[in-house]
Amino acid sequence: MFASKYNPVTGKNEWIVTNKDYDDMETDLSQEFSRSHYGDMVHDMERNEKYYYGLRWAICHWESKGVEPRVLDIGTGTGLLSLMAGRWGATNITACEVLSPMVKIAKEVVKVNGYDKVIKIINKRSTELTVGLGCDIPYKANVLVSEVFDSELIGEGAIETFTHAKKYLLTEDALIIPSKATVYVRLMESPFLFQSQSIDTNQFPHELNIKIPGDWKHCPGPASLWDLHLEEIKDKCTILSDPVAVGEFDFSDPNLPKKRVFPFVSVTPTHTGVLHSIAVYWSISMPQGVELSMSPWQQDHQWRDHWLPCVQILSDPININKGETVNIQLVNDEFTLWTVIENNINFSPHSPPLCSCGVHMSFSRGRLRMINDKERNERINQSLGELLVGKSTVLCVGDGSFLPLFCANYKSVKKIFSVESNHHSFMTMEQIISCSSLSDSISLLSVDPNDITPTHLIGHSIDVLLAEPFFVSMTLPWHSLYFWYVRTALDPLLSTDCAITPGSAHLMGLAVKFENLHLLKHSLGKVEEFYLTPYDDAVMESIPDINKSLPPEDYSLWEYPSYPLSGIQTLMKFDFASPVPKDTILREKGSWSLTTPTSCHGIVLWMEYSTGWTPVLLDEPIFGHKLNWSSNQNQGVCFFVKEDYEGEGSVGVAYDISMNTETGDLGMEFELIF
Repeated sequence: MFASKYNPVTGKNEWIVTNKDYDDMETDLSQEFSRSHYGDMVHDMERNEKYYYGLRWAICHWESKGVEPRVLDIGTGTGLLSLMAGRWGATNITACEVLSPMVKIAKEVVKVNGYDKVIKIINKRSTELTVGLGCDIPYKANVLVSEVFDSELIGEGAIETFTHAKKYLLTEDALIIPSKATVYVRLMESPFLFQSQSIDTNQFPHELNIKIPGDWKHCPGPASLWDLHLEEIKDKCTILSDPVAVGEFDFSDPNLPKKRVFPFVSVTPTHTGVLHSIAVYWSISMPQGVELSMSPWQQDHQWRDHWLPCVQILSDPININKGETVNIQLVNDEFTLWTVIENNINFSPHSPPLCSCGVHMSFSRGRLRMINDKERNERINQSLGELLVGKSTVLCVGDGSFLPLFCANYKSVKKIFSVESNHHSFMTMEQIISCSSLSDSISLLSVDPNDITPTHLIGHSIDVLLAEPFFVSMTLPWHSLYFWYVRTALDPLLSTDCAITPGSAHLMGLAVKFENLHLLKHSLGKVEEFYLTPYDDAVMESIPDINKSLPPEDYSLWEYPSYPLSGIQTLMKFDFASPVPKDTILREKGSWSLTTPTSCHGIVLWMEYSTGWTPVLLDEPIFGHKLNWSSNQNQGVCFFVKEDYEGEGSVGVAYDISMNTETGDLGMEFELIF
């Protein structure tokens, strides 16, 4: 079995061979499932209640006619929906699931709840099921229940799943739960979202005179909608219209098209403003008018992370007036939704939005917000003005770095080298440097930073080594420590008085309580009066100590409200003034107290660099107040799985951080103390 692993020494994601059998229950299920949305989905009470209602209605419908309900559950997961069907009297239930470890768990769940005689679980995709005596399903089902949806509705193959089932697995009069989905749009003004769309040269100090190719401004951007917690940026959005339905998917239609262009629908703005983006979300229909909606602005909004509203950001904002209609049409292919505004040439009904400028293949939305951060750019400009005095040769390291363009503004600097080892970011920066008439000042090097030789530098000795640091391959904040290894490899090329920026970095930690994010890690326990403990047991088998944290994961915490339970703790310092020490284990151990004895959901981790250009936590933490995280970058989170440890006395956290300098691996362990 292969797995992807980040190599901090090379700065690349590499495939490694593992000896684990994917079908073996000894597989690290804490990793396999804790990163999934099973906990979030199963704890979604609104979803459970409405599916429960739909199944009750469908089963009662057939029983009232004297017909045996034969239920097919596609993508059963933990088996919860099949158990619901069993509770309402169905005795002929077939559930399929493609993920082998989940099949084993679902079988145990069904057995624990006493339904193993009526629920049959098959380890197959629904499109692989056979029907007939001696086959997977003896007779075609007359009830189908499935939730093979994602935030974009059809991204997990819902169209193929439902049409195949209707043609081959269901009776003509089968009842389908849900029976249809409706897609809605709302018009939004949001400069915040628009800063995630493209490079905005107006956000740079005007004296830099940075320019980009003219057609970049009209690039439609990434190929997929952006799913996010819109309710968390309501102060950064102005809603310009009421919701309007733009398309419907009838899951009972065996000929549901895999590609469709819906008619234009008129949307009447309720406010005058600038149209930056379109909110796109869906609602699925249960029997008798019951709806499960993903609308982000509902009262008593059910928090969920597995299904989110989406946005499509316009490449060219449009001024709209209250009462003057905007015509919008929905388009879909087999896996993607997108919208087209009438007379807008940047979005086509013939193909989904696709980056034509290369920027969106180089930069994530978060990276674009960082590049477009005006305050950050002003801090960089001011800092470099002090750093570059008397310096003539600069080497910049990073992917998609604008630092060389800042440096070119200072007359003392005679030569700038910029290492762009990522192909896409190299092509992007090459065009920007050319458009800004800086090709003579800046030499782009398409080479691995570890492989730079004096020949690449044309005999120059480096006066300033400069980095943000940012690398496309990094996922966790400390992956940027790759800069330290680059600095080490470049040591023979640096002048004796070379200024290295950043000169140091600190790994920071903060104990937090989440408003909702911790629910992803909650044990399932008992849901809708069914015991789902086999899932919890499988996960807990791989966690030797429930007082200790899970391995770190990356999150954009500006989307997930959190509250401080401690002061900020410096966990480890890294000194870039010297090369990486050889074959050494760097280690820091210690502990710190929580502000109050309460439930600590996890430790948030981030890197702070001596540059001070990009603060991660925008305000000092105040107990009881929501933390203000930067939206430009992700944070690492080590969750605690123990859910209830409130009590008397001081509650604290012990930490053990270690770095193997040979491999670059950073190990971390946090433990609750009482």
